Amino acid sequence: GGSPANEKAAKQPRMHEETASSRVQLAQPAGGWPIEVRKSATAIGQGLFAARNVSAGEVILEELPLLIHVDDMAKHETCSHCFRMASGEKLVHMCAACGEVGFCSQACMDAAAESSHTTAECTALKHSLRETSEWTDEDRSLLRMLIKALLLRTQNPEGWAGLQGLAAPWDDPSLATEEAVEKDRHARLLKAVPETLDGRVVLESEMVGCIRRDRCNAMGILSRHGVEYLRAAAVYTVASRINHSCAPNTARLDFFDAPPGQQGRSGGAGGSARGGGASKGGSSCKSEAGGGEGREGTNLRVQLRALADIQKGDEFHMHYLSMMAPFSHRQERLPLEYGFECVCERCSLDALYPPEEEEDE
Repeated sequence: GGSPANEKAAKQPRMHEETASSRVQLAQPAGGWPIEVRKSATAIGQGLFAARNVSAGEVILEELPLLIHVDDMAKHETCSHCFRMASGEKLVHMCAACGEVGFCSQACMDAAAESSHTTAECTALKHSLRETSEWTDEDRSLLRMLIKALLLRTQNPEGWAGLQGLAAPWDDPSLATEEAVEKDRHARLLKAVPETLDGRVVLESEMVGCIRRDRCNAMGILSRHGVEYLRAAAVYTVASRINHSCAPNTARLDFFDAPPGQQGRSGGAGGSARGGGASKGGSSCKSEAGGGEGREGTNLRVQLRALADIQKGDEFHMHYLSMMAPFSHRQERLPLEYGFECVCERCSLDALYPPEEEEDE
């Protein structure tokens, strides 16, 4: 979902394209992307709507991440700058100072010092993760995300403002149960995060807000190997505002493993998932929209494509879980992971006429 309050009735998306991980700029079509960001009638906050008629297969958005971090479990296989996975079993270039991030090449390691792995982040990771050996991978990954998110305050103030503009259902006081479930986790993370980051005091409210927005808006990047696991998670200024439907009209494509010079193609990109959900597979198709093909850094972009003809004014949707997830799984996981109960047309039909496999359970 999108921003919870004070939205304009409709507006063209503003792209925060200069991220901590990449300084490239993505080209847009002559008329801009066919998207309006405005209040959704069926979800909390904003959604993405067709600004004109859109044809099936058309690229409706390409965007670089506002915030991206490697999952703790994948830190030895996933480059913390280009986010490609190691060609061998493990990365050979680990940061000597913190030991918590690795790189696929010396070039990525050198470039990261000025962008994706600054001295401030390196110092914070070394300080914060040293006492977390007993933590779960999920909590250690949350800590990595928090450090990157909070550093936006000083390193990319416009990006920080964009992150605050994303909604989380748990901002609603009526959903106070999240606080009870997460109270211990918040306290543990607050204790681990340095009191100041890049010279600025860390407020508990800022930290909790980052956790909520990551939980609701992050898109998981799966590994490219046989066993699927999260390699990284990314938040996008515009793409993260797309709302869910179990019968979506858009598909998401990633290009993370595209070789340098071939970044307009998926190049065997790993699958993707919204948050911690199940896989939504990638696809081998060429970008039609310009996207800076061949320039290093464009492999980090996300691409949304229309699955069918979409009329002007209709809302774009994607599936947050697996398209194959049964009705009972969807009804259980969506409230837990995203704070809403799905009442889309597919779920309404499944409720009236349960699929045979669920009747047998």
